[in-house]
Amino acid sequence: MNAWNDPKYLAPENVRTDVGQVEHLVLQRHPKWVKKPHLYNKTLDHYLRGWAFDVWQLFEAVDPKLSCDEFEHTVSKRSVLDEFLQVAQNEKKVDLLDWLIPLVDEIDERFRNNTTPDKYGYIANPNRSKPAYWFLRRLPNHPNILEMYRQIGPAENRSID
Repeated sequence: MNAWNDPKYLAPENVRTDVGQVEHLVLQRHPKWVKKPHLYNKTLDHYLRGWAFDVWQLFEAVDPKLSCDEFEHTVSKRSVLDEFLQVAQNEKKVDLLDWLIPLVDEIDERFRNNTTPDKYGYIANPNRSKPAYWFLRRLPNHPNILEMYRQIGPAENRSID
């Protein structure tokens, strides 16, 4: 079973009210998500299952066609999941956090175990210097993606639009 279909990533009944409240608060931070809901189905469920699936796809399914752009897009999803965690912590949603944190930690550990520090500055993301965004400073142990990064060079040497 791939991670997208794993039922452990679906919120249990006892935290669904908290999930709804946290999603509402996160949506308030992103007005374009509210204006175009058909384009932005951005729920906690979407990001948790998405992070789990993307890590599974990167390191277990190992799609040889994945590019460095797809890797960076995948990793950027983790930052929105972090917003959900921050709001849940600020709102003291203890039951939600008790369910969510171990799942995120498990996925994050799988990510860490299959990546290495980006000591060359290949990943192009303006948030990479923020301590909370540790995942933007790691490169995958994926030969095709590493080779693409080597070919295009460090982010500081290229135009990022």
